[in-house]
Amino acid sequence: MRMVSDIGGKVFVSGIGNLDEDEFLLSLLNEQGIWEQISLGSEDSLVTKKRFLSRTARYSGLLDVLTFVDVSPQNETSLTSALTGANTWLAFNASQDDILKYSDVAIAAGIKRAVFTTELAPERINDTSIPEFDHALNVFEQAGGAFTGIRHGTIIPGDENNPYEIVNASVPCLEDTVERGVLSRVVAELTCIPDATNKVCGLSSSGAFTQKYLELLRATGVNRRQEVAKVFNGGIQKLARIALDDIKRNNEIAREKQEAYALAKAEEEEEDRKREERNVRNKELKERQIEFGEEVEDDIFPKETEDAALERRTQEILQTVWREYDTRMYTKSTSKHEFFDMNREQAMTLAKQEFQDKKAQKKEILNFKRRKNVLLDKFVDVNRKQLAKLQALERKEMQSQKEMSDIWVKYVYLLIEVTLEKCQIDNILFHNLDEYAQTLLLREQANNLRAQCGLPFYAVIYDPLDASVIVSKMATEEIGVKLGLNNEDSEIVVKALNSKYGHMLKSITALRGASQILELAIETLQRELPPPPPTVSEMRSAESAAKQAAVAKMKLAALRNRNQPKKAEESVVGRM
Repeated sequence: MRMVSDIGGKVFVSGIGNLDEDEFLLSLLNEQGIWEQISLGSEDSLVTKKRFLSRTARYSGLLDVLTFVDVSPQNETSLTSALTGANTWLAFNASQDDILKYSDVAIAAGIKRAVFTTELAPERINDTSIPEFDHALNVFEQAGGAFTGIRHGTIIPGDENNPYEIVNASVPCLEDTVERGVLSRVVAELTCIPDATNKVCGLSSSGAFTQKYLELLRATGVNRRQEVAKVFNGGIQKLARIALDDIKRNNEIAREKQEAYALAKAEEEEEDRKREERNVRNKELKERQIEFGEEVEDDIFPKETEDAALERRTQEILQTVWREYDTRMYTKSTSKHEFFDMNREQAMTLAKQEFQDKKAQKKEILNFKRRKNVLLDKFVDVNRKQLAKLQALERKEMQSQKEMSDIWVKYVYLLIEVTLEKCQIDNILFHNLDEYAQTLLLREQANNLRAQCGLPFYAVIYDPLDASVIVSKMATEEIGVKLGLNNEDSEIVVKALNSKYGHMLKSITALRGASQILELAIETLQRELPPPPPTVSEMRSAESAAKQAAVAKMKLAALRNRNQPKKAEESVVGRM
C-alpha cells in the first residue's frame, strides 16, 4: 500500500468553485506546503478564476500554486487531460454514478491518492452501504493506491469550528447535515492521515457532547490534523463508552450502599425482635418454674450458657406440644410429667437442630459483614490515596506558579534597570520617547541580555524560557547583586519594583502587560503554600485511633449498663 507520506506534487480538485467559501479548502491545501501545484477543475474556468483572485489568496501565496482548468465531469477525455501530471485527486459532491467512472479514470491517469465525497439525501442518511465506494476501494487497492470515501448529508454554511463526528463504514451518519468548513477541513486532513487510506467513513454535524470533547482536545495543544485523526479513529465513541461505564459504576455503588443500609436496618429490626422474644420466653420460663415449684431468682439468666439455652428451648417445645395435645384432648390418659419424660429426647433433637441452623445463619451473616467491611475499607483507602494525590498536585502547581512569578518580577526589574542605564549613558530621557521608540529600546535591551547569556535573538520583550536563564546568570553579576536578584525572598524584589517603577509600568504601553502580570505575581506571592498533605499511612492511623477510642468507650458503657433495665426518657413537656 502506498503511504500518504509519499504524496505531493500536483493535486487536482473538482466539485467545488461555485461559492466564495470554497477558497477555505484551497487555502488549507496551500498551508500544507506539500503541493507544488493545486489544479482546480470547473466547467467555466474564467468565472472560477475571477472568484478566487482575492486579496487573501494573493497575500497567502495561494495564487503562486493555484491553476484553473476547464473540465467536464461527464467527459472522460476531459478528465484524463485535467489529471495529467497529478498524483492526488479530491472529488467533492460526486454522485454514485460518477464514483464508478472517476475511479476507473483515476487509475488510468496514474492517480495514487484519491478522496471522493458523496452527498446523501435526507431520506437516505441512514444508508451505510455504498457499492460504488466498495468498487473504488477495490480498484485502488489492486493498483497499489490509496482511496478514502466520505458520505455526508446536505452541506450547510458554517466554519470548521462547529462540532462534527466521523463514523466508520458500518454506522449511519448522526445528522443529515454537515458544515462546509468542517467538510473542507476533514477532507484536507484525511488526505494526509495514514489511517484513513483505503477506508470508507461517514461525516456529519454533532452536538454539545462532541463540542466539549473537541474543546478539550484543542485546549491540550492538539493541532487540527491530530484532532481529525483522533475523531476518525473513534475517539468520541471511546469517550462516550468511558462516560457510560462511569455512570454504571456510580449507579452500582449507590445500589450497593442502599442494599447495605437496608441489610443493616433489617439486622437491627431482627435484633429487636429476638430481644422481645427472649423477654417473652423468660416470662414463660418463670411461670413454668413457679408452676413446678422451683425456686425463682430475681435475676433470671444473667448470662445464659449454651446448655442452658438448649434446655430452655427443649422445655419450650415440650410445653407448646403439650398445650396443643391437651387442648385437643389427645393426652387425657397421660400426665404432663409423663408426657415430658416420654418426648424429651425428641424435643432435645429438634432444639439442637434449631441451634445448629441459627449458628450457620449467624456465621453466614458475620461473613457477609466481614466482606462488606473489607469492600468499604478498600473504597476508603482509594479515596485517601486520591485525596493525597490531589493535595500533592495542588501544592506542586502553586509552587510552580510562585517560581514563575519570581522569575517574571526579577526579569522585569532587571530589564527596566538596564534600559534606564542605557538611556543615561546615551543622554536620553526614556519618557520623552514615543511609544514605538520605547518598545524598540526595551526589545533591544532584552536581546542584549540574551546575548550576554548566549541566547539567540528573539523579537519579543519577554519569553519565559529566556527569562529563567537570564535571571539565573545575571543574579551573580554586579547588577544582579545590586538589584537583589539572588535574594530568595522575592517579596523584597516585588516591593522594590513596585515602589520605584509602579507608575512607569502602568503608563508605558510596552509595559502595561507587565503591570498586569506583576499584580498577579504579587497576589500569587502573598498566598501561602498549603501544608504538605498527610500520607495515607498517617490518615489511616489517625482514623484507626479514633475508631478504637470510640469502640472502647461503647464497650465500657455496655458493661456498666448490662442487666439493667432501660430507663424511659422523661417528658420535657411543661418543664421550666
